[in-house]
Amino acid sequence: MEEALGFPKLFALAEDNGLTLPRARKGPHKPGVKLLLREKRLLVGRREVPLEGSGRAFDLMVLLAEGPLPWQEAGRRLWEEDGEEVRKRLHTTASRVRDLLADREAVRWRGEVLELDPERRWVVV
Repeated sequence: MEEALGFPKLFALAEDNGLTLPRARKGPHKPGVKLLLREKRLLVGRREVPLEGSGRAFDLMVLLAEGPLPWQEAGRRLWEEDGEEVRKRLHTTASRVRDLLADREAVRWRGEVLELDPERRWVVV
């Protein structure tokens, strides 16, 4: 943590000497996601992401891996009900998926339809 405080000074020193350094580099691609149903495990690329809580985020990823769904249908499949309360739960659950994958585009709302990020490869086994 202490070293991180020195990075702005290092970048400034480099720029003062005519060297421009990239501030951040985007990865070449988004790692694939593997959802292991039997063990209820989540693998992103080569790393395992720990799952905690009710498991609804995992269930939502499995559900949406089949294809986009209207939010009412997703709610019925996850909670056996729909309505405004379920819509709020889906927003919270989608946020949890985004947190697990550290990607704000992991779950997308397209009007009334939920979908997984098509730039990733999603595999359910």
